[in-house]
Order: sequence, then C-alpha cells, then structure tokens
Amino acid sequence: MKVAVRGNPRVLGNTPEEILAGLLELGFLAPEGAALEAYLNHLEQVLADQHGIRVPAGAAPGERAERLVLGLVESGQLDLLED
Repeated sequence: MKVAVRGNPRVLGNTPEEILAGLLELGFLAPEGAALEAYLNHLEQVLADQHGIRVPAGAAPGERAERLVLGLVESGQLDLLED
C-alpha cells in the first residue's frame, strides 16, 4: 500500500505500520512529543470524533494500523496511491 498526505509529494508505503511511523515522523496530526502508541490513540480519537470512523476495540496491532490508514484515506486526509 502506498499513500501520500494531501499536498505533500512524499510517498509513504509498504505496511500500515511503516506508513503510520512515517506520518508520525512528518508530524501529521501528531500531538507534540507523542510516542507511537500515543499517536495511534490520538488518530483513533480524531477519526472517531471528526469523521465517525471507529477502529474496533481489541483489534490486533496490524489490523488496527491498517484500519487507521484506511480511515485516514476515507476521511480525505491521505491519498491512496496503490493498494
């Protein structure tokens, strides 16, 4: 899977976990100083509050990461370039 932040030419890709780590590195929707787990929790909250997209509680880490990335695509935050 390959994605890009709207308006940013940098392509992030491979696994959802790598994409989320790249988004954190870019500071995309990231609270200042957030570690990866806190960042994922923050993204879940943003998707739920602003877009009504929910990640199922208890999802396996890989599934959680994939649902977060797809939720960001669905909400228009990321462009899906390749699946």
